[in-house]
Amino acid sequence: MPSVSHTIEIGQPPSTLSKILLDANRIRDWAPVVVDSSCPQEVLKEGSVFSIKADLKSVGGPRFDFDNIVEKISDREIVWRQTKGSLKRLEWHFQLDPAEKGTRLTLTIDYQMPYSIIGKLMDKVKMHRVIDSACQVNLEGLKKKAESL
Repeated sequence: MPSVSHTIEIGQPPSTLSKILLDANRIRDWAPVVVDSSCPQEVLKEGSVFSIKADLKSVGGPRFDFDNIVEKISDREIVWRQTKGSLKRLEWHFQLDPAEKGTRLTLTIDYQMPYSIIGKLMDKVKMHRVIDSACQVNLEGLKKKAESL
């Protein structure tokens, strides 16, 4: 399965980043490609379901709407998994490791395009680059948001 991964150092402790990542209603405040996000719960828990509307035009891609479930929450890891949307499979793995000046955050996005042959071709031609760029700009947005607190 294709994946992209980026790591960034953020000048806040893992607990602060966890609070930001578990506030689904405010994802658009730090993720530049997200135009809206919603969840009936104020704070996500394992099993929580939430929706994201993303516009990837700024990184060369299409618009996506998808529903997600929180698969895992621990001191060092948060995992979101798409339950409904355009891709056959989409998972976000946020790894939070304490660092000297805050947190080393690694975001790995695992994904699978629909339609085996056409999806593989689309991935090679375009989507891998789009998802990689979205991962990077969202991490930069998270860093900016967290360090402004």
